[in-house]
Amino acid sequence: MKRICLFFVSKAGELVLATLLSALIWLLYTGSYKGFLHPNFWPFLLLGALIIVASLGILAAESRLSGDRINPTRLSINGTVVLLPLIFMLAVVDQGMGTHAFSRKVTGSEQAALSDIPSATIDEANTGKKNGLLRLPEIIRGMQRLEGKRVTTEGLFYKDPNLPKDQAILFRFQMICCAADAIPVWILLERADMIEAANETWLQVSGTLKRASINGNEVASIEIETADVKTAPPPSEQYLFFSKAE
Repeated sequence: MKRICLFFVSKAGELVLATLLSALIWLLYTGSYKGFLHPNFWPFLLLGALIIVASLGILAAESRLSGDRINPTRLSINGTVVLLPLIFMLAVVDQGMGTHAFSRKVTGSEQAALSDIPSATIDEANTGKKNGLLRLPEIIRGMQRLEGKRVTTEGLFYKDPNLPKDQAILFRFQMICCAADAIPVWILLERADMIEAANETWLQVSGTLKRASINGNEVASIEIETADVKTAPPPSEQYLFFSKAE
């Protein structure tokens, strides 16, 4: 038993790195890294995995040269530092941003900023169709050409206590690089007092696109009817992502 314990202690560095390598491979294979990183940055995770493989080789060579002599202090410090990214990844995977993050990040100027970004082509053939679905950024950037038309979109419902009781927010977060820089993308819901849904419920909403004003900022709003709202399944990816075209 003592020999087994000594073996695991002497190989602790390799075991920690192997655990971290397994986590990176899992993130890449399942795509779970998109819960905190833009998909375009997957090569950096792959690079990290390759660096860990190289580090394992170096540790193995060092172990042979040193005769497996153990430095407990160095082992504990190095192991803790290396395990920190793994602890972080396990903590944030599948932990999406909700109303708390929205209330902290929203400034009211997001729609104006998004409107200045060149828009991808909006498929007008889908606009007004019963099952036509537009993403929130598409609606915001196409507000001028879509105003007065019927649109359908999806997002998280938020009854902001600072808004009148007949208004609410439908939002998602759009990521530039990582979760830390994700910005709230949202529209105003008019006649929302008829919506019986809890905060952070995924909803599909249809209605006429209009313009409204909040604290001097022009924003897109949807005027809805009771029949225009239904619950929606959570999307496969919790974030929207800025592409090169956007």
